[in-house]
Amino acid sequence: MSYHVHIQIKIHNFRNFKDINNVIEFNESINVLIGHNNLGKSNVLRTLEPVLSFGSSKRLAVDDFNKEISVDPYQRRDE
Repeated sequence: MSYHVHIQIKIHNFRNFKDINNVIEFNESINVLIGHNNLGKSNVLRTLEPVLSFGSSKRLAVDDFNKEISVDPYQRRDE
């Protein structure tokens, strides 16, 4: 019996991933992240860390989240 594994993560408001349309798909074999500096390759791995290190004391910090979010729903981000 063979199984097909399809893993997809959606990243929103985590470090440099501001947009809601950040979807990364992984396939069954080897997956490689390639890109220029400061594009978020390490941040993709950081999003997976709490899930993959089950039972670890590692937690997300306030600094992991994008700072451009307004607490006031009536305040525009560009003000």
